[in-house]
Amino acid sequence: HYKSANPARAMPVKWEIDLGGEWKPMADAEAEFLEQLWRADVKVGRKSLRGQEYSFDAAKNTQTNLTTNKVRHLRRVDDTPPPPPPAPASPTAGYDLANANEAFFASAGTPALQRRPTQEMARHVVEVWLAGEWRRLADKEQETEIVNRKDNKETEFDYMPKSRGVTYRIDLRQMTQTNAKSRRTRNIRIVDRYEVTQMSFDDFRDAFKERLSEQGSRLQVPKLTSQDMVKSWPDSGEDVLLSLTVQEVIKDMDLKELGSADMTCWNHYWALERDGPSYHSAQEVNQQLREALKKDQQVLGRMQMHFELAVNEASGAGVHGLTSEGLLKACERLVSSPQDMLEKQWAQELLTQHKAGTSVLEEDENLSYFDFLNVMLGRKRYKVYLWMYDISDGFAERWSWLLLGQSFKGIWHTGV
Repeated sequence: HYKSANPARAMPVKWEIDLGGEWKPMADAEAEFLEQLWRADVKVGRKSLRGQEYSFDAAKNTQTNLTTNKVRHLRRVDDTPPPPPPAPASPTAGYDLANANEAFFASAGTPALQRRPTQEMARHVVEVWLAGEWRRLADKEQETEIVNRKDNKETEFDYMPKSRGVTYRIDLRQMTQTNAKSRRTRNIRIVDRYEVTQMSFDDFRDAFKERLSEQGSRLQVPKLTSQDMVKSWPDSGEDVLLSLTVQEVIKDMDLKELGSADMTCWNHYWALERDGPSYHSAQEVNQQLREALKKDQQVLGRMQMHFELAVNEASGAGVHGLTSEGLLKACERLVSSPQDMLEKQWAQELLTQHKAGTSVLEEDENLSYFDFLNVMLGRKRYKVYLWMYDISDGFAERWSWLLLGQSFKGIWHTGV
């Protein structure tokens, strides 16, 4: 936690804000304004800060950015050491600042970010199938026990969680958990939290912070170097091969040509790994983004902010997807912004196409982060038809059952 440089001058009461799961002290002007609200009969008030209009609620302990509708939690503490910050109740879009990802490090004097004590333990979680969906085990001790036993190559064992007093039979070959008393059996699975297809932008940010060295975290804009990547690589392998692999990964990440990767580039790289159909399609997007970044170094961070904000706002969108309605709303918000930014021009062009009746995307279609960038960058999509020919010329359909015992409509060939 953060203390005044001069304890004798420390205020008896201070206000803190939850930024990315960490409590950070608020600036004096904000803290004084909140304290006045807290002591007054009316607990809600507005204040302009850093060119943005905010609404503060001292009763609910919230701060709302009236432009983005982003809500952050606040707390009022005295000069005794505050308790650890609560984990966020749900994933958030995560940022308000122009360069959104750097919001985590915007406060002066931010200390080196803490690493998890055991990264391998933290990355694996156990989920159980309940009421038609996968849910993480509530008992963390049982979760740790299951992961440990699996690492030790055990396949069956009994375990009694202290909180329940009921013995469970765990079968890691069948991946089941059986209540010894009720005989109820449920399916379980062990999930790698860092499996890219399962990860959100919040997960990417957490992974970035875990890999930061103390030196890298002290920079004004924290960056990951090749050395940081080598130290955190899950499989050390052969030194020369590992070094060359890391160099190539950093090269692909480093769209700003800094010789390292900041959080914005890190998030972008892994989001394309998650959403991009191929390496070459991702490189085509990156080529255009590199040109845009030469004009405006902050544009990629803002694009990530716009995407996450639009996903959170759009009703019916999936975890990673953005609806056509959400895309259009995001573009309208961008066009109405008083700031002159690259993406404002892109949004205007897209809205112009939409008003002219040009279909930007299907009405019920969801866009991934990869799709969102392509649409905003003005890349046009085309329908591709792949013709398939039966090289048996009907012979397979007539004779396959007699000769092979299975029926085949044809032996298909595309010529590709």
